[in-house]
Amino acid sequence: MASRGSFRLKLHKRAWSGLRIGARILWRAIMHFIDDGGTTLAGSIAFTTLFALFPFLIFLTTLAGEFGQEEAAREFIEMALDGLPPDRVRLHVCWGNWEGPHKYDVAMDVILPALYQAKVGALGLEFANPRRQHETAALRKHRLPDGMVMIPGVIDSKSNFVEHPELVADRIVQYASLVGRENVIAGVDCGFGTFAGRVQVDSKIVWMKLAALAEGARQASRQLW
Repeated sequence: MASRGSFRLKLHKRAWSGLRIGARILWRAIMHFIDDGGTTLAGSIAFTTLFALFPFLIFLTTLAGEFGQEEAAREFIEMALDGLPPDRVRLHVCWGNWEGPHKYDVAMDVILPALYQAKVGALGLEFANPRRQHETAALRKHRLPDGMVMIPGVIDSKSNFVEHPELVADRIVQYASLVGRENVIAGVDCGFGTFAGRVQVDSKIVWMKLAALAEGARQASRQLW
């Protein structure tokens, strides 16, 4: 029995010695990692990983919302934004950036309360396309939370029509009357380059539409201030 106990004691000492050696090696590795700018590399990897996972989180959010799991959809959004300060985050909500009927798009009135719970500084929503233009009523019913900015779409990203600057200005003034002039950033319904290799709006027209957006914003600013 004494020999077995002695053997176990030696085994424990060796294990403890191995742990201490491993800890020293790990500590040195961490110090070398920091000295060599590894934290910057780690941050870059983490940032890249976030964007790699983001499309998957968007899919989960969409799927959850489609099956009536609004709370789960909100949790997926919070998971994606965990650790980011709200004033550095803008949340864009899209109903599909293609020129289709969009007959079954979820109404703004249904989803606004859930979107307002997102920990973001600004909320970008479609309002310029024919299926969404009437949805300003939802903004009257559901008031924008304090500390949140609205980025209403005043340019349609699916159409090759170039909006008139006066129309853009009218839309901006309308949203300013609903959420406050200091809480409006004029935007586009969605992006102009959503799908690689697929052009919905000609690039020359894109610049015309953006020029109309800028001129309309200038006109609206003169009216509001």
